[in-house]
Amino acid sequence: MVDMSVKIGSVTLKNPIMPASGCFSTDLAQVIDLNRLGALVAKTVSREFRAGNPPPRVSEVEGGMINSIGLPTKGIEYFLTHQVPDYKRFTPPLVGSISATTIEDFEAMARDVSTSDIDVLEVNISCPTRDPKGGNFALHAEHTFDVMSLIRKTTDKPIWCKLSPNAGDVVAVGKAAEAAGAELKMVHVPSELIAAMYPERASTRARLSPTFTGMSLLSYSNRAPSPRPR
Repeated sequence: MVDMSVKIGSVTLKNPIMPASGCFSTDLAQVIDLNRLGALVAKTVSREFRAGNPPPRVSEVEGGMINSIGLPTKGIEYFLTHQVPDYKRFTPPLVGSISATTIEDFEAMARDVSTSDIDVLEVNISCPTRDPKGGNFALHAEHTFDVMSLIRKTTDKPIWCKLSPNAGDVVAVGKAAEAAGAELKMVHVPSELIAAMYPERASTRARLSPTFTGMSLLSYSNRAPSPRPR
């Protein structure tokens, strides 16, 4: 059998296949074997309940889907008491993903979630749907370093960092995360970048609420995502 194992920092996965945060429910165990995955990634959780953004939340584009979900979550208590035990029924490592609006709450969230049976802590400092008015730590190398270094001091879990391509210098931001102790840096691709390529086309499509959105790619298509009508 081919060895597909990969090592990410201190974490070894039997293969590199894992769902993006929030894109894979344990309900799918009814139709596929989740134990075949390299890791399981829980939906980003915040401390309090969040209803998410009002509809419309999704819009299909060629090769993918634009989404503006708004990080709905039942809160940290539900995550710890219900979702973590549900995921731990399966063998792949569990990646817990956290979000917050202040550096202090990020520290507290990291401490609280790390007491659970998660194997890796994903720090979502990028998602543009979290707070359209600001609060995106991943736009600045200094802010990224501050929050990630504080979390590194808070937990012994491996930490992964979700970054944003909207930063003026995403390389500098990535290096700041690495210097602060992040073992993996991921870049979230927001669809406003895609729409900016074709503003005359994008304006003819249904707009999502709010303006800040994300892009989900579909594996069956070999075409680049684009808001252009077919």
